[in-house]
Amino acid sequence: MVETEFSSKEYGTMIHKKLLIVFFVVVTFILSISCIEAMAAEETAQTPLPGSQPLAVKEAPPAAPQADTIPKQPSPEHVWQPGFWTWKEGNSWVWVPGRWEVPPHGPCGTWIPGHWIRGWQGYWHWVPGHWACYY
Repeated sequence: MVETEFSSKEYGTMIHKKLLIVFFVVVTFILSISCIEAMAAEETAQTPLPGSQPLAVKEAPPAAPQADTIPKQPSPEHVWQPGFWTWKEGNSWVWVPGRWEVPPHGPCGTWIPGHWIRGWQGYWHWVPGHWACYY
């Protein structure tokens, strides 16, 4: 049986190497989780919300908005975005209820609701709602 003895300097170097390996494994794991979460958030962000895309239809939208029941504000940061009429494929108008949203960071905290305007050749055009930046 062969016994190996390490000097305290060699032992300390081995411990440091093992700690560095553990450190890099943990950092790699954390970065991997962050990348996965970022990709999931990007996929969610790419799914357009109803009314977030421009639209043009021949039939006029209903004259009056429906009354939204506004639920309790989730936090002081949330801003109410009122409901609106949108055109559903199949030739019918559908009410999209309002919702609470957190404005983007910075001075972009004013929500400008989407609206319908009558345009060229009698078509109605949807102008999507957006956050306005006032400096």
